[in-house]
Amino acid sequence: MEARALYYRQRHVDFFWPLIFRGVGLGLIFVPLTNLALADLPMSKIPNGTGLFNLMRQLGGSVGIAISATLVQRFTAIHRAI
Repeated sequence: MEARALYYRQRHVDFFWPLIFRGVGLGLIFVPLTNLALADLPMSKIPNGTGLFNLMRQLGGSVGIAISATLVQRFTAIHRAI
């Protein structure tokens, strides 16, 4: 079966529940993760710690998206060339 046939058979319902579960999971993980990251800091260092934590989270997400997009483009080019 071609990849195009799989693409046309997908419906929006096929993505609805996985996206809901991912959204709920991310919402439930970030609050405890932030609490763990900042738990040992004294009150005077909390603003700096929060800023650094958010910076690293944003940078990690950006780098992850860039790597994923690069790999998707590379693998797509490889498989189209076959």
